[in-house]
Amino acid sequence: GNGIQVSVNVSPMQLSKQQGEDGRLLTELLSKPVGGNPTHIQNGLVVEITEHLLMNSDESTRRALLAFREEGIQVALDDFGTGYSSLAYIMNYDIDYLKIDREFVQKLGQESASETLCEAIISMAHALGVSVIAEGVETQIQADLLLGYGCDYLQGYFFSKPIPLKQILKYQQDKDLSV
Repeated sequence: GNGIQVSVNVSPMQLSKQQGEDGRLLTELLSKPVGGNPTHIQNGLVVEITEHLLMNSDESTRRALLAFREEGIQVALDDFGTGYSSLAYIMNYDIDYLKIDREFVQKLGQESASETLCEAIISMAHALGVSVIAEGVETQIQADLLLGYGCDYLQGYFFSKPIPLKQILKYQQDKDLSV
């Protein structure tokens, strides 16, 4: 159901650890009570990796990403479009989300090249069965254009500044949201 999704940036060093170790550590960490309340957010846990990490990956990276999947953790490819993007990464590593970099989002409504690029990334991702998150959304124009292109999720200051976990949990409790 709907609830809180938590994204965790993962470094190459963390991925190089023994297969499965990171996935278990993350799910154990996030199932512990926070401020006296159990979070139970494993189903909404996403590991964010960068294109750069995949460019320099080896078999241990692939095994680590598969271990995350086995733990029920989804994988997002962050800053998409800023590096040497390869469609092979998306298919070979079973990516769940592409995150359009804020650099492109910021220019929406001002620069036609960014509009074309954002629309193309969304279309391509959907054709591959991958959802798209646009980061750095700050204006109604940006939000409207992205939604018009079929973008799945938007994040940025237009919706909210970063909020401490305790405040999110209080909001969830007040609204009786399931996590």
